[in-house]
Amino acid sequence: MDHPIESTYEIYLKELLQPLNHSQREILYLHYVEGFSIQEIAQFRQTSRQAVNKIKNQALKILKQYNIQKEK
Repeated sequence: MDHPIESTYEIYLKELLQPLNHSQREILYLHYVEGFSIQEIAQFRQTSRQAVNKIKNQALKILKQYNIQKEK
């Protein structure tokens, strides 16, 4: 078989990140999974730390709201 079997964690992570756009997913992944600092992400994306923080905070707010709605 050519396709790797997805772990339960990978499936859960994909579902969790579904409501986010590409930029939000990328920033959360780079920061929380890969361990890059906000400054490093800003340099990589050629933008300001403030812009990266804003996107990160928006993403976290969306995830919090999504989780609350899902539990209802």
